[in-house]
Amino acid sequence: MIDNYSIHNSAEVRRFLEAHTGEFELLYLPTYSPWLNPVEDLWRVIKDAICRNVYHGDIERLREALDTEIEERSYENAVRSKLAA
Repeated sequence: MIDNYSIHNSAEVRRFLEAHTGEFELLYLPTYSPWLNPVEDLWRVIKDAICRNVYHGDIERLREALDTEIEERSYENAVRSKLAA
């Protein structure tokens, strides 16, 4: 799913998709439509958990915090409840 956010239409993303033609079926959503894409809710929760009032110093520490957050929580139920709504 692509919500037409500018980064999703970057040259790098376009090159990747062109190199993998046929491997993806793209679904374009309206810009700023998080209610159509449940993962946006999850990203918001994760971002709040690992970034609010925290400076990680570098990308590796940020990745470690993200990995820890995902390992310690179960997001499966959150996704299911959002999709069932």
